[in-house]
Order: sequence, then C-alpha cells, then structure tokens
Amino acid sequence: MSITIYGLVCLTLVAIALYKNNANMMLALLILGMNFQSASVFVLNGQGVGFQLVISTIFMLWIFFYSNIFQKGKLIIVRSYEKQKFSIVAALFLGIYCVIVTKKMSINYENSFIILYLLQFLIYISCYVSMWFVHKRYSYMDIDKIMTMVITVICVIGIIQLVTTVNIFPKNVILETFIYTKDTRSAYYTTNYYPRLFSVFMEPSYCAAFLVGSFYYIISKEKLDKYCVRLAIVLLVEILLTFSSTAYGAFFVTGLIYLALCKNKKALKWLIPLAIVMGMLLLATGVLQQMLNDVIFSKGTSGSGVTRAGWDRHAMTVFQENPWFGVGYKGVRGSHLYTSILGQLGIVGTTLYVLMILPLIIAGLKSKRTTSAALFLIGSIISQLIALPDLDFCVFWEGMYIMALMLGMAKGESGYESVNNNSGI
Repeated sequence: MSITIYGLVCLTLVAIALYKNNANMMLALLILGMNFQSASVFVLNGQGVGFQLVISTIFMLWIFFYSNIFQKGKLIIVRSYEKQKFSIVAALFLGIYCVIVTKKMSINYENSFIILYLLQFLIYISCYVSMWFVHKRYSYMDIDKIMTMVITVICVIGIIQLVTTVNIFPKNVILETFIYTKDTRSAYYTTNYYPRLFSVFMEPSYCAAFLVGSFYYIISKEKLDKYCVRLAIVLLVEILLTFSSTAYGAFFVTGLIYLALCKNKKALKWLIPLAIVMGMLLLATGVLQQMLNDVIFSKGTSGSGVTRAGWDRHAMTVFQENPWFGVGYKGVRGSHLYTSILGQLGIVGTTLYVLMILPLIIAGLKSKRTTSAALFLIGSIISQLIALPDLDFCVFWEGMYIMALMLGMAKGESGYESVNNNSGI
C-alpha cells in the first residue's frame, strides 16, 4: 500500500481540523472530499482508495469522540419521530442485510476489492446514521456557506478541466497530482482531446448528478442573492457542456419535481427568460439539434447504448432467478440503479433502500429550509435511475449526509432528549 501526495495533503488538513476541533472545517472537508472521485488517497494492490472513504470514517469517529454528544454520562440524540425513524432503522438493516446476503450467495470474500467495496458501503451507511447526532454543532447558515463554497470549487475546477482536455491549456503535474491521480479510470486519461466537462469526477455522467443537484439546491434556497444567481447560471452552462444524456434527463425530471413540489419558486422570474434565450440561441445555431441527436436520439444504437442494454438484461435475468434476496452486493451490475439494486439485493434489499431514502425526501420538501437539500438528493437519485447504477455513488451519499444533518437540526430546534449511555443505543 502506498500513499499519494494528494492523500498526504488531505490527511494533513484533517489533522489540523481535528486538532482545532473545528466543526466547520471537518464538514467542509467531508462535503468537498465526497466529490473528488478521480483522486486516490491510498493505492492498494493497484486499486485506489478515495478520500470519500477516509473522510467518512474519520468524520463518523469525530462525531462520537470529539463532538460533545456525551453530556454527564448520557448520549444526546435527536428524536426520531414520525416517518423519519424508518430511514435510520432501514439504513442499519440495509447494511446488515448486505453483509448477510453477500456472504450467503457465495460472493468471494477472499477478493480484497469486494471486501473494500462492501466496507465502503457500510461506512457510508454508518456515517449517514451518525450525522443525526451532530446537529448541535452547526447552523443552517454554516451548512449553506459550505455547500455554496463546495459548488463554487467544483464549478471552477470544471472550467479548468475543460480548457485542459480540449488542449487550450496543457495537461500538467498539478492536475495529475491533486485531482486526477493515475490509478483512477478518469476520462482525463482516455484521450488527448475530450471536449466534455466532468470536473473532479471520472466522467460526465457522474458529474451530471452533482451539477443537476447543485443547480436545484441553489435556486430553491430561502435567500437567493446575486452571487447565487450567477452561480446558478454557471451551473446551467456546465450542465450543457457535459453533453450527457444523464445530465439533460435528470435536469428535466428534477425540474418537474421542483415545479410541482417546491414552495420557493423565486428563481423562476429569471430562470424562465434565461432558458428561453439560451434555447433560442442553441436552436438558431443548430447546436441544440446536434446535442439532442448525440446524447438522446442516437444513444440507444450507439456502442455504449448497446453495451448498457446488455448489462440490464443480465441484471434482470439475475433478479428473476433470485427475486427476493438477489445475488449479493456488487454481484451484478446493470446500467441503471433500479436494475443493479434488484439484481444485487432483490425485493427485500430494494425495499430497505427505498425506506431509507423516501422519508428524508418527504420531510425535506415540507420545509423551506430543507427543500434545497432535498432537491440536491433528488437530482442525484434521478441521475442514478437514468445511468448511474452504483449503490455507493459518492454524490448520493453526500446528499444523504446533508439531509440527515439538516433534518436533525430541524428536530433539534424543538429540543433533544437524553438516554442513558448504557441503554445500548
């Protein structure tokens, strides 16, 4: 096992945050680090280990040991009442279920990569559950500032990536050290000329989930200032520059949900005229027709489209053979989230997965304060349903962390309850 320069920098920043017990710095490292999909902290037998796994583990431990959740020998927890308690319980059962089913269906546990993938999934679940314990350390303003900062950083890196991969700027050691380490399967290394935006992610489809979720996060905020308007415009342009059917499809479907369910629609007064102007420009220049043909109309007959269809047929065949329990985590992979999860975890696991997510979205959309976080999560899920089949997709879990934290704060405003630390919780 070896550590990268990027890993050394990340671990140094974490050490500083822990030494200072700086809650905002810890959260910023967590939220930002969840997106750096093309960089590895460690390299284990040729397989990169990303900062997502490392920071989620450290953040979870920090919550329980350094975040003042213990007071006078008692553990401070947020009340989990109404439907949201099902999310926490379902998440815990989902983790246990994955371990049991994966072992029962004879997935090769001697394969260190399978163990690592399963460990990563379990750590994401555990970190999500632990986020309910840390509401006292943050305010809504803290989270919004961190989210806005992270979105800005990812957008800026996206611009740098694009001008580099179209050879306006040369590829350089800085990018290859801190953003695209060579052990990853990043699109940065696929060809000398790549005119699509993917920022810190491995490819445009993964980036699409973040950009779409971030766009609706920004425009549904309670307070929409001029900076946020400019940032939303940048996000809209970057979504177009991904040239990704996942991005366009997720943007459209999440937009329908925004129009139907979001209580804060202040952004529509400038968003609709902007969309009309951009649409007319793209139509007049012929760019729109070419984009639609490349990423939608001819997608099914393309090489990738045919390959993905084969994945889905295989995943559904596996599901039909093992409908209730599936074949275990990472036992099969479709091209959509629903085909992958049905094949891997069956009806039982899929039900637990839905019960983990749905209560958060319902609760999040009920409050103006949490609507933006709910739409970020929805944007990620829609992207996964279209073309991102991995249950351990980093942007999805980033959204889950934010939702748990913000909903925990909403509960915490009406008080918290203490339970004896020996109660087994």
